[in-house]
Amino acid sequence: MTAEQTQLQAAAKAEVARAQPNTPINNFRGVLEKMKPQIQLALPRHVSPDRMLRIVLTTVQRTPKLLECTRESLLGCIVQCAQLGLEPDGLLGHAYLIPFFNNRQNQHECQLIVGYKGLLKLARQSGEIASISARVVHEKDVFEFEYGLEEKLRHIPSMDEDPGPLLYAYAIFRLKDGATHFDVMSFREIEAIRKRSKSGNNGPWVTDFEEMAKKTVLRRASKMSPASIEDRMARAIALDEKADAGISQQIEESDDSAEVAARMESSGQFSDDKAPVEFVISTLKQRKDIIKLCAQARVSEEDAARWGGRSALDELSRDEADVVAGRLKKQIEDDSAGAIT
Repeated sequence: MTAEQTQLQAAAKAEVARAQPNTPINNFRGVLEKMKPQIQLALPRHVSPDRMLRIVLTTVQRTPKLLECTRESLLGCIVQCAQLGLEPDGLLGHAYLIPFFNNRQNQHECQLIVGYKGLLKLARQSGEIASISARVVHEKDVFEFEYGLEEKLRHIPSMDEDPGPLLYAYAIFRLKDGATHFDVMSFREIEAIRKRSKSGNNGPWVTDFEEMAKKTVLRRASKMSPASIEDRMARAIALDEKADAGISQQIEESDDSAEVAARMESSGQFSDDKAPVEFVISTLKQRKDIIKLCAQARVSEEDAARWGGRSALDELSRDEADVVAGRLKKQIEDDSAGAIT
């Protein structure tokens, strides 16, 4: 393309932009165009920033309520999607952008909900996992499982047109060394998590309940899997747990996106003046270590979470997790000293 053609093309784009009415969606389109360089920094190399921005714009057009969310929360979720390499169109089931009303702040905010297929995609990027799957079990299915020294799982799905209500969901990890790991959750456990979730009454929990059930058990199974979790999957799980707990998903200073957030803020693309929340969710490794320490100290996971001021281990911050782990270690030492004497 010649320099003259390039100038003509730029002039044509500018003319089209001037001709567009001043509407919320057109204003947001302009913000996305300004964000393109920052989005490109966050995206994996194989993902086109133009495609990501088209998907985001389509999603916002499909759910206009997103434009009522704070600019900071909406743009933050978009950057997080870019980092994970997941498309938030809600159609592929990779990720969803969900508007919700924050009663404490008296404002609408956007939350990123990672879908079942999004977690599958990230899990398969691990170098240790040969395959991974999750399924739901209905009342008319043949299903049995057993934990212990000789674990087993058997599932024969019913071919009836109406297989009955959902009873369980399970996930299976097959590792490259031949080992397997599985976890099973009952409908009661899944429903308890849905009820605790701030997005439990809208979005994919309503439109795609079975997919969310599979994602929920996959998320729990990944915490206890002997395979190391790929960094982006760990981040996706942490974001998802924040959404369930109603904790801010704002970009943390320790994330690779800190530079992106800083550029966006300095360029005026965040319209809110609120300082970022300091809460940083605990890591999967921290929670796995706490679970092991709980078993050694003979302390329930619920009691350990309460030591950190939370109702569940998933809600602990990194600092709170360190405090809980330290207290558990001290109790184990005290018990050992008492046994010796």
